[in-house]
Amino acid sequence: MRHRISVIGADEVGHAVARRLAARDDSELVLCDARPGDAQVRALDLNHAAALSGYEPCLTPSEVYEEIGGSELVVLTGAHLPATAADSPDERFTENASALAQVADEVARHAPDAIVLVLAPPADALCEVVLERTRFPRGRVIGIAGSLSGAALRARLAHQLRISVRDISVVVLGGPGPRTVPLASHMAAGGIPVAQLLAPGRLEATLTWMAERRLEPPEAAAAAAAELVEAIVLDQRRLLCCAVQCQGEFGIDGLVAGVPVKVGKDGVGEILELALSDSEREALHEACAASHRLARAFLDA
Repeated sequence: MRHRISVIGADEVGHAVARRLAARDDSELVLCDARPGDAQVRALDLNHAAALSGYEPCLTPSEVYEEIGGSELVVLTGAHLPATAADSPDERFTENASALAQVADEVARHAPDAIVLVLAPPADALCEVVLERTRFPRGRVIGIAGSLSGAALRARLAHQLRISVRDISVVVLGGPGPRTVPLASHMAAGGIPVAQLLAPGRLEATLTWMAERRLEPPEAAAAAAAELVEAIVLDQRRLLCCAVQCQGEFGIDGLVAGVPVKVGKDGVGEILELALSDSEREALHEACAASHRLARAFLDA
């Protein structure tokens, strides 16, 4: 049985997400963008590429949201703004929130049973916006947070240690940029704590770099989205760090935070609570509060 997945936003990130999902060759995809012609051009490109790449043409372009009806999954890529080095996720929040609030209303109307993946930055604050507008259960609104930040951290640590990135494991909580909460105690290379392999100064510099990172590159964002889609459609019960609404976990109640979750066919099935140090817990709470302030400033306006 082929799945039905909608990608809303035919910008560079939406195109990259659609390309990865099309190559899986197990879904019918809707690429939706209200801007005339954008979805048509991107879908045509990917459908033609399919003939050369070993998978079936599967993309339907649309400028109207009625086409997303019946979708099991909806990926929200966010507002269409030029990516510049000066942009931070929070600086893009207002534009993305305005766009996603309207899109969330359409998703609730046309795909009321869908699981919504929020890829737009900042995913933690935008998840709160989408949750309020759709009124979906918390397990069906998932922001791509720590899995994406964690990929950047793994790549950097692998480069510094000169080993394969496949042997690096990390846990990154919180949101993007300064709201990132990487857990130093859970960074390992082949099971060996990274703190034993890197000089303290280099590790601290890496954590500072994490806090100062700007927007995610399109291909990395698309790869994180594809990983999450696969976990859901194949019911893999993956353990991933995502932005979801907590209901008492980690001492956070009713707010969205980037935390470890089990992901399967119904979306988020469970939040796994890790033992955190006092400083880690404080940082997570501060990140959550900052995200909530962003979201409420928009929702209450």
